[in-house]
Amino acid sequence: MSKNVVFSQPWGGLGDNIQYSNLPRLYNSIGKNFYISRFNFVRSKEVEELCWSSNEYVNSRKKIIPTIGYKVGIENNFKLLDEKFSTIQNVNKLHGFDPGDGYPELQIKKTDFDTSKKYDVVIDINGFSLFNHTTISYDKNSFNEVISKYSSKNTFELSYPNLYKEKLFRNEHKKLEVKNLYHLIEILLQTDKFVCVNSGAHTLAATLKNISGSPKEIISFNSVSDPDIEIVNGSINEKAGGFYFDNVFYEYIDVINNPTPDNNL
Repeated sequence: MSKNVVFSQPWGGLGDNIQYSNLPRLYNSIGKNFYISRFNFVRSKEVEELCWSSNEYVNSRKKIIPTIGYKVGIENNFKLLDEKFSTIQNVNKLHGFDPGDGYPELQIKKTDFDTSKKYDVVIDINGFSLFNHTTISYDKNSFNEVISKYSSKNTFELSYPNLYKEKLFRNEHKKLEVKNLYHLIEILLQTDKFVCVNSGAHTLAATLKNISGSPKEIISFNSVSDPDIEIVNGSINEKAGGFYFDNVFYEYIDVINNPTPDNNL
């Protein structure tokens, strides 16, 4: 039996990679060397660095066929092993390990970042632009009603000039431009209340809170792919393999069919 495992996944986003972040340590604990295949897709060097290059349990890339990650998912038809599992727990279990606590593992130290500023409320709704060119979307009235609850003179809204057009920027909010992924981490570590859609930033915030206690409070919403998810007092008991975390307060936003998706966003 080989002492090496080789990881890859094809989607490339922060959440896509971070959901597998427990695996290097888990394989190391049973004496397996963890390699990243050159077939593993990341959308930016920052995602590569945050999820893999900075991980002490990850070896260098290898030009060989992947043996874990997406391959294990395909072999198991991406089976959900327990309705209570988050995607991180399901990934762990599919690879033969205990499900764990449901949080990704990132080797981040709060002391490595400037935390001298303070933000009362930071809103990140930029992932919403991704939903407009799909056949399912948030109902805009329901969405705006929820967001308005957290809108005040002390609210900052994140913008990503290198990633998204600013079409969804709400004029009543002060603008806070995110330069890169590590700048986003710095902002989150200085935030009291973070309000976000169910996106990579939501996963990152939950991970940071689990590691460092910041952001102090995270408020997020059901994914558009989970119109029937049950939220009770801000908690989701049956995560159904989704990106949901116990340290986040969830609110429900109505989901609608989007027969005329806007592919120009």
